[in-house]
This record gives sequence, structure tokens and C-alpha cells, in this order.
Amino acid sequence: MSLRILKNKLRFSFLDFFVGLFVQPLTAAGLIIQTQDRPELHCFIKMITGVLGVICVGASLGHVGLISIERYLAVRFAFQYRSIMTFRKTLTLIAFLWIFFVLYAILSVVVFPQFGEAVGHSVVVGFILVLTASCYTGVFIKAGLSSATIINSLSFASTAAQQRIMKEKKIAKFMLFTVAVLALFYS
Repeated sequence: MSLRILKNKLRFSFLDFFVGLFVQPLTAAGLIIQTQDRPELHCFIKMITGVLGVICVGASLGHVGLISIERYLAVRFAFQYRSIMTFRKTLTLIAFLWIFFVLYAILSVVVFPQFGEAVGHSVVVGFILVLTASCYTGVFIKAGLSSATIINSLSFASTAAQQRIMKEKKIAKFMLFTVAVLALFYS
């Protein structure tokens, strides 16, 4: 099972549901409590909402980054891909990602809030976006080189190989556009 399949099952089922079920209602509750004279409860709810929000946004972006790495490995190491990206390695990467963002959320929101807001979030989001763009650029370049090789040796190339490479190029173009839109929104 590829990382992309796991990502789609986990992210769309869990992260969006989690935000809708907990983060948004807590944000609304915090805004309501802010109008009342209960600053300690407002601060607590704001802290919980901040931690959950950083975890959800970070994990979502992290999944985008992991998928870009997975796509790069699939194109770059097509023949060794199944031994490189096993189910166990995929689950380990996802678990590491979640542990990282839980710890990062606690540190950046609770322990060092000024650092988290000023520097930490920008660095983490920037790193993930640059990593994702780099991976999809690599996919695009590799697919372009492969298609040039296939066109040069047309008599040996199968139609399925040509279609696979064209599909990878199309996916890479779309994902580069998606990363650019993400970068625009996060900036």
C-alpha cells in the first residue's frame, strides 16, 4: 500500500473531521467566552485550540510533503520502489510525522509561544513547501528525461510506458501548481 493511499484515507477521514469536530467549535467557544469576563477559561481554550490547530495544519502539510517524497521515489527509483517504500516504513514515517507535530505544537504554543508564532511556524511551513516543490520538480525533470529517452528509442518503448511517464508529468505539473497555491495562501 502506497503512502498516497494511506494519506488519502488518514488525512481526509481524520484531519478534516478532527478540525470540524474539535478545533472550530473550540474556536467559537473561545470567541463567546472572550465576550464574558472569564479570562482564565478564554486563555485555556485559546491554548488548546492553538495546539490542536498546529497539529492539524502541520500534519496536513506534512502529509503533502510525505506524498511528494513518495512520488519522487516512485519515479526516481521505479524498479527499487517496492523495497524502498514498504508498508511498515510508510507507517513509521506517518507516526514520526504525528509525533513531531504533537511535540512541535506543544513547544511552539505552550512553552515558547513568541518563538512559535514569529519564527517556528514560518520555518516549518517554508521547509515543507520547499521540500514538496523540490520533489515535484525532480519528478517533472525525471519524467521529462524519461519521455525524451522513450521518444528517442520509440521502437523499443511500449505505449504503457509512454502513458505512465506522461501521467507522471501531468501529476507533477498539477502538484507544482498546488504547492504554489499553498505557498501563496500560507505566505
